[in-house]
Amino acid sequence: MAYRKNLNTRQDNNMNELRQYRKENGLCVYCGSSLDRKGSYCRDRNRLNNIWQRNMRIRQAEQRKCVSCSNPLDREGLFCCRCTNNLKLRARIRSAERRAKGLCVQCGEIAEGRRSQCRKCLDKLKERRKLNKNF
Repeated sequence: MAYRKNLNTRQDNNMNELRQYRKENGLCVYCGSSLDRKGSYCRDRNRLNNIWQRNMRIRQAEQRKCVSCSNPLDREGLFCCRCTNNLKLRARIRSAERRAKGLCVQCGEIAEGRRSQCRKCLDKLKERRKLNKNF
């Protein structure tokens, strides 16, 4: 049994080294073909990876598991309380960093004047407020 565990560890290390080599040389970390997009995967593998992740999230939601950490849900929604708090914290940090750089806190584009949002996001906000007033 210990030999099998050691063998798997060696295989994992070799695979990690291969992925690192491919990443450093601008190749798809999965299939080794040249990258035709930004990121670590080629277009075909990225599409397959997105489909797999979408199906996994659906399966976890059906099983009432958090789609981020796979722990049982302790509330309504897709995320457990811990993951929800982590997401909120990351969003606050991201907004503060963008605001300090003079970028739109929503999308990261250059902000409008002394505001914290760009023109496009301000227009979307106005539109949402109009719709909410009508209801």
